[in-house]
Amino acid sequence: MNCNADITDLRETDILDGVTVRAAALCEQCGKCGAVCPALFKKPNPTSLIRLVQLGRVAEALQAPLLWSCIGCEQCNAVCPNKLDAVRVVRSLRRLSASEKDVCFPKYIMDFYLGGLL
Repeated sequence: MNCNADITDLRETDILDGVTVRAAALCEQCGKCGAVCPALFKKPNPTSLIRLVQLGRVAEALQAPLLWSCIGCEQCNAVCPNKLDAVRVVRSLRRLSASEKDVCFPKYIMDFYLGGLL
């Protein structure tokens, strides 16, 4: 499986479901979600990840370490003044990533989870 799959053709937000795109549009970039996020790899932080979706830079969002380190705790949702469902955006991006041919779990995530087990 090729972990360096070329997904540069995924620039448009129309490949995401409408609810996710509308949710991302609500983000005002206040940064509160990033302040409470306990994810191990917060680059970009939740605010920046949502901004990538707003800008239609989905391919870049699919490469973000946060995409796979988000634990779905929904602390970001709880502090959002606009009641944005940031976790839904992350899950939608994960589904899209998983549906792409030759895309696999990022090595840094696999190393973290399997590092102590091997």
